[in-house]
Amino acid sequence: MNRIGEILIGIGAALLLGWLLVIALTSCEPQPMLPTAGDGCTGACAIGEALGCEWADPSPGGVACIDWCGAYHAVGYMRPWADCVAVAGTIVEIEACGVTCDR
Repeated sequence: MNRIGEILIGIGAALLLGWLLVIALTSCEPQPMLPTAGDGCTGACAIGEALGCEWADPSPGGVACIDWCGAYHAVGYMRPWADCVAVAGTIVEIEACGVTCDR
């Protein structure tokens, strides 16, 4: 093989590797399959758990998310957020509801 052929093969290999690198770096992570568990606290707690939000875990005293969420909303004077979070699909959408999603 002559020198020009070797150069062209090297250029082609470099272009192929560069193209594969671009594809690997720009590919998106798949979105998690989120539950469709309902509305209110039931849905909010299911979404929070699926996305790994710390507040969806039981409280340090062992109170389940569904229970403390219901008590929070029952007070009535605090801004309700469960219906908003129940239809959120991402952490950004949860945070748009006014709820922080620490993991």
